[in-house]
Amino acid sequence: MALQGKGSIYQHVKGKMYVYIPASVRDDSQFPFKPGEKVVVSIKEWSLVVEKEK
Repeated sequence: MALQGKGSIYQHVKGKMYVYIPASVRDDSQFPFKPGEKVVVSIKEWSLVVEKEK
């Protein structure tokens, strides 16, 4: 079980940014997202928040 890990942020040459989530976090049974799922990304008090789209 790995609810925490070190990731990275990458910027694509076309301007998009990507957040790398380590496999140990992604493979955790509590990881709430599936590939291709739409999410809402926001910033709250110096934190990046990712939530499922409603």
